[in-house]
Amino acid sequence: SSFPNVYLQDSTETVLDVAVKDSFKGSGGGSGNGKGEASVKIDVIYEYKTKSLPHIKVTDRREPDSVLGEKIIDIIKKGDLVIRDLGYTSQKVFQKIAEIGAYFLSRLHGGLNVYLNKTDLHPISLGDFLEKKCRKARVADVLVYIGAQMMPCRLIAYRAPPEVEQERCRKYKKECKKKNR
Repeated sequence: SSFPNVYLQDSTETVLDVAVKDSFKGSGGGSGNGKGEASVKIDVIYEYKTKSLPHIKVTDRREPDSVLGEKIIDIIKKGDLVIRDLGYTSQKVFQKIAEIGAYFLSRLHGGLNVYLNKTDLHPISLGDFLEKKCRKARVADVLVYIGAQMMPCRLIAYRAPPEVEQERCRKYKKECKKKNR
């Protein structure tokens, strides 16, 4: 109830029959069986409170979510909330959302630099910072600055429960072993 509108944006994709490859190009990786030669991506913006669909786009798989994510700028108004996944990370779009006076909730992209102060010359080591910050409270809620533009942003991090941490470490080690690292 705090937001006039709550927008969820996500996409899905699937492989299509090779016969439509001229209309719906895949992203490569074909192995002779048609996989990767033809695929479709469906991008949807859903307004949660009114249960409406202000935007649906059907495109080929090559169009990245970060580009599709720019459409939200034409839809949102001051006070709205936008919730999207990691694929839609775009500092340019985050900045435009903030300029409109709306809010966004997104996972933090690993390649996005995080600074504690607007005057900092070097980004923080996020892992080290969160290890210290979440050691006792298990939650961090701090104002940070992201990206080259030093955009102010609220960073909220929850430490995973020990059993989740252990499972992630197990999977990571298995993946590293598989890739001879």
